[in-house]
Amino acid sequence: MAFESEIPDAGFVDAMYRAHAPGLLRLAFVLTGSRQAAEDLVHDAFSRSMSRLSDVDDPAPYLRRSVINAARSSHRRRSVAERHAMPSLDHVDDHELTEFSDALGRLPIRQRSAVVLRYLYQLHDDDIADALGCRRSTVRTLVQRGLTSLRKELT
Repeated sequence: MAFESEIPDAGFVDAMYRAHAPGLLRLAFVLTGSRQAAEDLVHDAFSRSMSRLSDVDDPAPYLRRSVINAARSSHRRRSVAERHAMPSLDHVDDHELTEFSDALGRLPIRQRSAVVLRYLYQLHDDDIADALGCRRSTVRTLVQRGLTSLRKELT
């Protein structure tokens, strides 16, 4: 069958998953606020990308963009109230961390993604622009607006 030849062998997929899943899970968790949702997004990203991974020169940015796009789609399907709220971190005792997490969760998904990719993943504007599917100048605007909103909420 032609379909079988399009799917990479199990060893390749397993190696890709082991190499990239931990970082993608962290990214998806920060974007969604839910471990279960993060796992679902990462598994879906790998499932959708499996036949294309062997053709991609650098799978990390490709998979990262796939996870970000999946997170954006997930947020679009939610109501406005759910889209801007992250679940509280009941297991965290630090009030400031919980307050920051809540404020981050209220940012629009594109601003949140830009801020997280810049400061948690320490990516450059070009890499963030590639991940978000926008121009470099848009990344700077998203980060600036996100930081401005966070400062207002946290002061």
